[in-house]
Amino acid sequence: GTRMGGQVFVNIKSGTNQFHGSVYEFLRNSNLDGTNFFANRSGAKKPPYRQNQFGATIGGPIKKDQTFFFFSYEGTRTRLGRSFTPTVPVTELREGNFSRIRPVFDPATTVGTPTSFTRQAFPGNTIPRSRWDPLFPKLLALYPLPTDNSRITNNFFYSPSEKNDVDTFDVKGDHNISENSRFSIRYSRRNRDRFEPGPLPLPADGGLATTTIIRGNSIAATHTHTFGPSLTNEFRLGITDLPTRFDIPYDKPLFDEFGIKGIPKTNLASSNDHGYSRFTPAGYAELGSRSFWPNTNNMRNYQFSDTMFKIMGKHNIRFGGEVRREDVFRNAARFARGQFAFNREFTANPAARAATGDGLAEFMLGLAAGGTIGNENGEYLVHTGLAGFIQDDWKISQRLTLNLGLRWDAFLAPFFPDGRVTNFDLDYSNVGATARLPMTRFNKGDCNCENDWNNFAPRLGFAYKLTNKTVLRAGAGIIYARADSVQTQWARGQNQAPDFLEFGFGTLDRINPRLTLSGGFPAVNFNVSDVPGPNAVGITVSHRFLPTQYSQQWFFDVQRELPFDTLFTIGYNGNGTRQLQMGINHALPYDIAPSPVPLAQRRLWPFYNNVTRQETMGSLSYNGLITKLEKRFSKGLTFLLSYTWSHAIDNVD
Repeated sequence: GTRMGGQVFVNIKSGTNQFHGSVYEFLRNSNLDGTNFFANRSGAKKPPYRQNQFGATIGGPIKKDQTFFFFSYEGTRTRLGRSFTPTVPVTELREGNFSRIRPVFDPATTVGTPTSFTRQAFPGNTIPRSRWDPLFPKLLALYPLPTDNSRITNNFFYSPSEKNDVDTFDVKGDHNISENSRFSIRYSRRNRDRFEPGPLPLPADGGLATTTIIRGNSIAATHTHTFGPSLTNEFRLGITDLPTRFDIPYDKPLFDEFGIKGIPKTNLASSNDHGYSRFTPAGYAELGSRSFWPNTNNMRNYQFSDTMFKIMGKHNIRFGGEVRREDVFRNAARFARGQFAFNREFTANPAARAATGDGLAEFMLGLAAGGTIGNENGEYLVHTGLAGFIQDDWKISQRLTLNLGLRWDAFLAPFFPDGRVTNFDLDYSNVGATARLPMTRFNKGDCNCENDWNNFAPRLGFAYKLTNKTVLRAGAGIIYARADSVQTQWARGQNQAPDFLEFGFGTLDRINPRLTLSGGFPAVNFNVSDVPGPNAVGITVSHRFLPTQYSQQWFFDVQRELPFDTLFTIGYNGNGTRQLQMGINHALPYDIAPSPVPLAQRRLWPFYNNVTRQETMGSLSYNGLITKLEKRFSKGLTFLLSYTWSHAIDNVD
């Protein structure tokens, strides 16, 4: 249950009446590795690689025949030399000379209208320092000098070291309460600290440097009680706490140092209290901190399950239930530090755009063709899943075993303890240029949902021994599964406008910028009660009721024992997955006659960029012929050969 794909179960050893332990170390380094192409071309040393994986285990008795312990530790230390070849300004560009790059035109000489205008080239193809934006020289100084000034692209070789440290601890205890009762408990912790460098040295960065911090904790306990020779009960509980943070490698804000204005106040101060804006000059390496980070994801899972095992004659019966709860807090900084985009708009010759204009030239002039500023995107949601099942393995005869089962699942739509999410209602009776869709803002604790309680999934299978060397097997069943993303697919509301907003400042006419370097980001208002517009943001609409996705799976195979301890299997596998979710933009009309008017201009609600709703229209089918030849290990030989001929088709991106 819960998922339609495969599941992996991991067991941890228990202690015994004797002390046992182990110590190990795995080492790999770059001494025997060849260098890479980019280091070789640049005449640089081979990037280093070092990996140490080490650990130890110990287990034994605390009280003989009754209480035992087991402890394990594993550490990994990896240092990986990376190779970057970004494009940085050649020496003459640092004086404003673009002669070796391409012609650049002076936006101050623009004459005409947005539909027809001309510009004059800068004399000597050089932008004089008097025209530079006041903030540009300090930002330009962040770029390192080329390692190969003869090249105008990919001219800087940089080989920083990526750091990845992981520590994992496991402690397990087992206690025999009585002959009929046993209790086991485990605690695990996982720490990860990773630094991924960007393509430029800090603080230039290149817009990619990332730190990853994980502090995972997990507790699991099992109590098993035997009531008699034919009845056993097993109760399990598990709690997992997994706080994860993707961040940038800065410890203070640098906006004032570089004169960047207009940075907004955010819900969490940590979203933009370190690092600085990202600058993207087309054709050159970026400067600045990675957008979207910090990205905090704190997930806590609670799981409780109970299973009874009953033997009744030829019937081996299992039945039980399960409760799962997930608390997920997410906060992504997105564009809270802002981003400037410098393209080839204002320094290009309108008559020859492909061969003129330069991103660094417009960075130099401080004229941004676009940019983005926003607040954080995220929510705090709680999702609960319920399940019950019964399974009967019925050994009808020595040749025939029948497997019968039924499972019920309910995946409740999440509720939002803090609110801060919205939903909209599609109203096809109100369309047109001024039409707005009714909005619902969730109160604290709301889910605004109707849940799907009708997910009963039968399973049937059999195994029949046709002869002493031939076995037939077949099975079929239905599996209901929760949506792949609770936040974006299963929730009935989204953290979106007006709570989450991003404002773009793209030029509207290729003549006048809406964002300049020294002017900073224009003042924007994030404390609004309605969606800004027109044509400023897109919205997501959710159904109040969503049916649960499910998969119908079936198989049939024949297994034959051959000479020399060899088994041959041939079979057929198939499945049909239904009610998969796919996003549909309902703002676009689908039943209109052909027209020369672009489709985007015929939107039903042009006030919004798009109006997307998850629809359960997706489906997938798979059919496959499976063959396998396997030799069990004997006389020093084993092998496995397999071949699959299959066909899969779906209508989901």
